[in-house]
Amino acid sequence: SAEAPHISSSSRASPLLEESTSKENEFHIAFGRKVSISTPVQGSDTSVASSGSRHKCYGKVPSYITDRKAKIEQDEEKQRRMRENAPPAPGLVLLEESERLRTLSLLEENDREAREALQNIPFSMNEQKAARMRD
Repeated sequence: SAEAPHISSSSRASPLLEESTSKENEFHIAFGRKVSISTPVQGSDTSVASSGSRHKCYGKVPSYITDRKAKIEQDEEKQRRMRENAPPAPGLVLLEESERLRTLSLLEENDREAREALQNIPFSMNEQKAARMRD
Protein backbone atom coordinates (compact mmCIF):
# COMPACT_ATOMS: atom_id res chain seq x y z
CA SER A 1 0.00 0.00 0.00
CA ALA A 2 1.29 3.42 -1.00
CA GLU A 3 1.03 5.99 1.70
CA ALA A 4 1.21 9.71 1.10
CA PRO A 5 4.42 11.16 2.48
CA HIS A 6 3.88 12.96 5.75
CA ILE A 7 5.18 16.51 5.84
CA SER A 8 5.73 17.98 9.23
CA SER A 9 4.33 21.47 9.75
CA SER A 10 7.51 22.51 11.49
CA SER A 11 9.66 21.62 8.48
CA ARG A 12 7.47 23.58 6.05
CA ALA A 13 8.14 27.33 5.89
CA SER A 14 5.62 29.85 4.60
CA PRO A 15 6.60 31.22 1.17
CA LEU A 16 5.84 34.76 2.40
CA LEU A 17 8.47 34.47 5.08
CA GLU A 18 11.24 32.98 2.97
CA GLU A 19 14.46 34.92 3.24
CA SER A 20 17.96 33.95 2.38
CA THR A 21 20.64 35.40 4.56
CA SER A 22 23.47 34.11 2.41
CA LYS A 23 23.50 37.10 0.05
CA GLU A 24 23.12 40.84 0.39
CA ASN A 25 20.11 42.42 -1.42
CA GLU A 26 18.14 39.19 -1.67
CA PHE A 27 14.64 39.27 -3.24
CA HIS A 28 12.01 39.07 -0.50
CA ILE A 29 8.68 37.56 -1.53
CA ALA A 30 6.61 39.36 1.12
CA PHE A 31 8.01 42.79 0.28
CA GLY A 32 8.03 42.22 -3.48
CA ARG A 33 11.41 43.88 -3.87
CA LYS A 34 15.05 43.38 -3.08
CA VAL A 35 15.88 44.07 0.52
CA SER A 36 19.15 44.29 2.30
CA ILE A 37 19.44 41.42 4.73
CA SER A 38 22.15 41.69 7.28
CA THR A 39 22.60 40.40 10.78
CA PRO A 40 22.18 43.15 13.35
CA VAL A 41 25.05 44.01 15.64
CA GLN A 42 24.04 43.61 19.24
CA GLY A 43 22.98 46.93 20.78
CA SER A 44 22.77 48.77 17.44
CA ASP A 45 19.65 50.47 16.09
CA THR A 46 18.37 48.56 13.05
CA SER A 47 15.58 50.93 12.07
CA VAL A 48 15.07 52.00 8.47
CA ALA A 49 15.97 55.59 9.34
CA SER A 50 19.40 54.63 10.56
CA SER A 51 20.11 52.35 7.61
CA GLY A 52 19.39 55.16 5.13
CA SER A 53 17.31 53.01 2.77
CA ARG A 54 14.41 55.49 2.53
CA HIS A 55 13.91 57.37 -0.70
CA LYS A 56 14.78 61.06 -0.93
CA CYS A 57 11.16 62.24 -0.83
CA TYR A 58 10.18 60.15 2.19
CA GLY A 59 7.81 62.05 4.47
CA LYS A 60 7.08 64.84 1.97
CA VAL A 61 3.54 65.47 0.75
CA PRO A 62 3.31 64.75 -2.98
CA SER A 63 2.97 67.83 -5.17
CA TYR A 64 -0.32 66.69 -6.71
CA ILE A 65 -1.88 66.72 -3.23
CA THR A 66 -0.55 70.19 -2.36
CA ASP A 67 -1.65 71.48 -5.78
CA ARG A 68 -5.14 70.03 -5.26
CA LYS A 69 -5.39 71.59 -1.78
CA ALA A 70 -4.38 74.98 -3.17
CA LYS A 71 -6.96 74.71 -5.97
CA ILE A 72 -9.70 73.78 -3.47
CA GLU A 73 -8.78 76.75 -1.26
CA GLN A 74 -8.85 79.10 -4.27
CA ASP A 75 -12.26 77.76 -5.34
CA GLU A 76 -13.64 78.18 -1.80
CA GLU A 77 -12.32 81.76 -1.63
CA LYS A 78 -13.87 82.51 -5.03
CA GLN A 79 -17.24 81.07 -3.90
CA ARG A 80 -17.10 83.10 -0.67
CA ARG A 81 -16.41 86.34 -2.59
CA MET A 82 -19.25 85.56 -5.01
CA ARG A 83 -21.68 85.03 -2.09
CA GLU A 84 -20.60 88.30 -0.47
CA ASN A 85 -20.98 90.29 -3.68
CA ALA A 86 -24.14 88.58 -4.90
CA PRO A 87 -27.31 90.67 -5.06
CA PRO A 88 -29.93 89.86 -2.42
CA ALA A 89 -32.60 87.31 -3.26
CA PRO A 90 -35.80 88.69 -4.83
CA GLY A 91 -38.08 90.19 -2.19
CA LEU A 92 -35.29 90.97 0.26
CA VAL A 93 -34.43 94.60 0.96
CA LEU A 94 -31.71 96.23 3.02
CA LEU A 95 -33.20 98.00 6.06
CA GLU A 96 -31.80 100.76 8.20
CA GLU A 97 -30.84 99.65 11.69
CA SER A 98 -33.70 101.50 13.43
CA GLU A 99 -36.29 100.02 11.07
CA ARG A 100 -34.77 96.56 11.46
CA LEU A 101 -34.98 96.78 15.28
CA ARG A 102 -38.58 98.05 15.12
CA THR A 103 -39.52 95.15 12.81
CA LEU A 104 -37.84 92.63 15.10
CA SER A 105 -39.71 93.91 18.17
CA LEU A 106 -43.00 93.74 16.23
CA LEU A 107 -42.26 90.16 15.17
CA GLU A 108 -41.39 89.18 18.75
CA GLU A 109 -44.68 90.67 19.98
CA ASN A 110 -46.65 88.76 17.30
CA ASP A 111 -44.82 85.54 18.26
CA ARG A 112 -45.68 86.06 21.95
CA GLU A 113 -49.37 86.66 21.12
CA ALA A 114 -49.51 83.56 18.90
CA ARG A 115 -47.98 81.40 21.64
CA GLU A 116 -50.51 82.69 24.18
CA ALA A 117 -53.35 81.88 21.76
CA LEU A 118 -51.98 78.36 21.31
CA GLN A 119 -51.81 77.88 25.09
CA ASN A 120 -55.53 78.76 25.37
CA ILE A 121 -56.56 76.00 22.94
CA PRO A 122 -57.90 72.98 24.88
CA PHE A 123 -55.37 70.20 25.19
CA SER A 124 -57.92 67.43 24.66
CA MET A 125 -60.74 67.44 22.16
CA ASN A 126 -62.80 65.27 24.54
CA GLU A 127 -63.76 68.29 26.68
CA GLN A 128 -66.71 69.05 24.40
CA LYS A 129 -67.92 65.48 24.68
CA ALA A 130 -67.55 65.58 28.47
CA ALA A 131 -69.46 68.89 28.62
CA ARG A 132 -72.34 67.37 26.60
CA MET A 133 -72.49 64.35 28.88
CA ARG A 134 -72.68 66.60 31.98
CA ASP A 135 -75.70 68.43 30.54
